[in-house]
Amino acid sequence: MDKMSYNEFMLGKCIKCGVCCKLIPVDWENRVIIRDGIQPLDEKFEELLMPVNLNSALQMNEKYVNEVLKINSNAQFFCCKFISDNGECTNDNKPQCCKTFPTSPFAC
Repeated sequence: MDKMSYNEFMLGKCIKCGVCCKLIPVDWENRVIIRDGIQPLDEKFEELLMPVNLNSALQMNEKYVNEVLKINSNAQFFCCKFISDNGECTNDNKPQCCKTFPTSPFAC
């Protein structure tokens, strides 16, 4: 995976690396996804998530993970079960939150 910092991600400098679907930061305690600003974690989106342990997340993109953790130390990382290695979505029946992502100027 190409490296992208959290700042680049939040500034909308998308390099089509798939980090937004391969490393989805979630705060379970507050039921929010820490991307696209802050969006509520709904049940439909939750069904798409597969856990990524912290060591694997750090190997994938250490700079991005550390930036997220600086902002929210409760963040846990997940991967969409429908994202391919090349960053393409293989889900023809995407939930609305995926269809409209990004929905704010803060997302890539």
